[in-house]
Amino acid sequence: MPGTAAGAFDNSLDHSREECHPYYSRVELEEDGLIVEATVTERCYVYRLTGASTAAVKTGASASVQTQADRVCIELKNSDRGRVPQEYIQLTADRTFSIMKQSADQVILVFEGPITFVGAVSYISFEQAEINRRMETDGKNFDEIKGNAFTTWNDLLGKVQIAGNDEDHQAV
Repeated sequence: MPGTAAGAFDNSLDHSREECHPYYSRVELEEDGLIVEATVTERCYVYRLTGASTAAVKTGASASVQTQADRVCIELKNSDRGRVPQEYIQLTADRTFSIMKQSADQVILVFEGPITFVGAVSYISFEQAEINRRMETDGKNFDEIKGNAFTTWNDLLGKVQIAGNDEDHQAV
């Protein structure tokens, strides 16, 4: 999702400045002075951006983008990739942002200070994406959502049972 103010997605990535877990990731994009953190719920992805005032949302060529006062609605048409025919993504933020530029495959957003974006997903409609966002993220900050993702991951991981008498049978 994040890119530069110019809409470029060619930041170099120093993996020594990256943290990655199944429930959370953090990366520093040095050229832009941007720190990107990401976590998830069942039907939402959540980004916290710190240290920059613009972000480019790359949608891809098969997307239809509608911008509204407080949200960006992205309809992805996936028929060419053999997946579900459409995905509806509603992108909202915890503070005001504006649209700097919009093209066929990206939207450049401008905002003040740190910002948290929630991308709610539905395969049914934008209205269902909104319902998903409200159910899974309303009233929660980024760290609470991250904590819930951590707990969910550990609960699922705790269901794995390993059988066998020796290390060869217990290794993956």
